[in-house]
Amino acid sequence: MKKFTPYLFVVVVAVIVGGIFYFQPKQTDTAGEEAVSTEYRNEQYAFSFTHPSEMEVRIREEANRQTDYLGLPVDFFISLRDVEREAKPLNIAFFYAAPGLTVDAFKTALEASDPASVKVTSTEDVEINGLKMTKVINTTALGADKQHYLFDRNGQTVIISVFLTEEPNFEPVLQSLKAL
Repeated sequence: MKKFTPYLFVVVVAVIVGGIFYFQPKQTDTAGEEAVSTEYRNEQYAFSFTHPSEMEVRIREEANRQTDYLGLPVDFFISLRDVEREAKPLNIAFFYAAPGLTVDAFKTALEASDPASVKVTSTEDVEINGLKMTKVINTTALGADKQHYLFDRNGQTVIISVFLTEEPNFEPVLQSLKAL
């Protein structure tokens, strides 16, 4: 019987090790799965958009919303941030609203913010999901162009200011914008 003890030991170990590998959770390839999106709705300014799960909408506290942007009095109501790419949240776009702001007044304020390096290079009327807006592109001191989108909602002009180099990351959000 002593001859079978080492064999019995090997069999028991093999069964245990085999069981450990057999009952491990199966890894699945998620490359083909769709990304999860979240919808943001703003009833005050009557628009919505969806954003990927790695981004968050940070709603500004009421006490910190009224500010100046480009010397214009605005309601800085949300920021869109990527919360996974860096150790700290990374800003993608800021959303402001200003009563009755025209595209021409915005362009004037933009260029006056830094006359040496900021010049509006183009404006283009675009429509996404029935929402009519104006895309404004300007130069910057850093040499990269900056994009803004303006649209009117409920007597307010909503301004979306996209951070430099974040245009590709903002594009899916932009394409999901719609009026409520």
